[in-house]
Amino acid sequence: MINERFSLVPDQASSTDAESVPKTPLESAIALKNRGNKFFKAGQYAKAIQLYDEGLEVCPEDAVQERAALFQNRAAAKENQRQYESAIVDCTSALELSPRYLKALNRRAHLYEKLEQWTDCLPDVVACCIFEEFKNADNIICMDQTLKKIGQQKALIEWNTIPHTLPAAAFIRNYLSAFAWDPFLKSVPSKKPASVINGAADESSGNESSNAHEVNSTDLDSTPPSPSASTGPFQEAYDMLEKALDLLAKGEYEASMTSAANCVSLFELALSNPTPPESSKPTADGDEPNDSATKLTSPGPVNGLDAGETVEPCPAESPSSKPTADQIAKAKAAYNKAKLLHATYLALSGRAAEAKQQFQSVFAEGSGADTVVRVNALIKSACLSMSVDQDLAACLYDFQTAQSACPECPDVYLHRGQINLLADQLDEALHDLNTAVKLKPEFSIAQAQRLYTLYRKALSDSNSERALSRVQEFRRLSQKYPNCLETHSLFAQVLTERGEFSASDEEFAKVIELAPDSGLAYAHRGLLQLRWNQDRDAAYKWFSMGAKADPKCELIHELLGQLAVEQGEFQTALDHFNMAIREAKTQNDLAHLIALREGVSAQNSVCQKYGISVADVVSNLRREQQQMMMMGMA
Repeated sequence: MINERFSLVPDQASSTDAESVPKTPLESAIALKNRGNKFFKAGQYAKAIQLYDEGLEVCPEDAVQERAALFQNRAAAKENQRQYESAIVDCTSALELSPRYLKALNRRAHLYEKLEQWTDCLPDVVACCIFEEFKNADNIICMDQTLKKIGQQKALIEWNTIPHTLPAAAFIRNYLSAFAWDPFLKSVPSKKPASVINGAADESSGNESSNAHEVNSTDLDSTPPSPSASTGPFQEAYDMLEKALDLLAKGEYEASMTSAANCVSLFELALSNPTPPESSKPTADGDEPNDSATKLTSPGPVNGLDAGETVEPCPAESPSSKPTADQIAKAKAAYNKAKLLHATYLALSGRAAEAKQQFQSVFAEGSGADTVVRVNALIKSACLSMSVDQDLAACLYDFQTAQSACPECPDVYLHRGQINLLADQLDEALHDLNTAVKLKPEFSIAQAQRLYTLYRKALSDSNSERALSRVQEFRRLSQKYPNCLETHSLFAQVLTERGEFSASDEEFAKVIELAPDSGLAYAHRGLLQLRWNQDRDAAYKWFSMGAKADPKCELIHELLGQLAVEQGEFQTALDHFNMAIREAKTQNDLAHLIALREGVSAQNSVCQKYGISVADVVSNLRREQQQMMMMGMA
């Protein structure tokens, strides 16, 4: 009678006529493997593991493929018994014997996935995708998920290592132009209209008077007092604020940020100790103060004074006098203006948590900030809640609070309308944008956003006739406000969506003409070339021009990196991804860029490990890579 371990049917002895008796150790191992497979299919995993164990005991060391199969099969049985770590060990043993054993590689990748060991999972699943020519949807999904998890994990660590510098000047200018009520304007308008980017300057001069809906500067303006005004102990802080605002107006943003930070510190010091130190030297005990030390003596007939005539200093200006309540109130208003400016720079630098804390402090009841400053701070805080934290509830709460504080501010409705548009809440977005336009009719950014939302609404309602009408309105709006970046950019996006690529290209050309130092303009024009003609050379040209014009543009480096991956230039791709990582402004953006970097690194490592031609990998990657790049057009 044959030993039970050679039976062909689970839990039953086989007859000698069903299977010949093994003659060699290898044949015995194969027979044991086959019996183990039958127990495996029957769901009897413990018995299958026992038979695979016995097979490995008798299988010759030089029977590499059979030993690898036994390890892999035993790993499969252990996986079904949730013995994941032990199963990984068996997969590793199989791969040591047969490095390209796809079943073992695939199983180990998914075992690592189950254990959430993403760093270990990545090289295995990438190798599987490459061996399968990126045709296995499950493994592609696993690879994407793994890269996403790795990106998130590494972003938590690398977030504190990137420099968090300000973006390019073009980006800051465009950001600041998106506020109809500018809390940083000085009382005397500059010769160059400050609204040239948002389009208001197309129809009005910089000295245009306010309409009924605009902020009343006598109530809301927080311009620092003139040099002749009494400032008490706060003069140094006022001077620093003046410097920060002057640098802001000149576009010297790094220097302005430094001055704003210094200004905040000076105001905090002065407000915490509003009585300045005595300027005169203390007298000795028992000595009478010398009156001459507190008097000014005229050296000659100057300003109507005779030589030797003395003038008593004004008590309000005495260096030892305490500031008045009015001086303190004005100082607090100026302090909050400086704080808002500094927080704005922090937000632009990607230091959202610090910025948000300062924004909330400026808006807080009793802060002493003017209304326009308070509302601007809360709008920016609301936008950070959405863009950084993805907290729509907190975002909308702040907007509602801002609306209650100042219902006539168009910026509340413009920025909340944009948030609602991103959330695909078209009716709510339209309500807000209609209100913004009503409050500030010449604010072209609000008009462009409203028109784009109306176009989206027409598409949502499947009303092609109305959608076409909105396109015609966009054309008229772009002619009415030829200097508005937002109008041309949104119109180009609409034209691209409609397949009118030539007209869209013309609009992007206008954007570049208006903002030749903005990398985003070149990025979008390059992406259009890919969508229009699948012209990688043209796309590369625009991306490269953008990188030269705006080296700090995160998107440009991401796109150049993806093009480099398509060409198999992995090191060039890594260089661009690393440059983009340095400019990341949110942890989500950083996680995405790290995922791209780690994906390229993994592909490069797999190619080197298995001696795979990069060209072969690239040919299979191209279609998927282009689809990823096209997402940038959305």
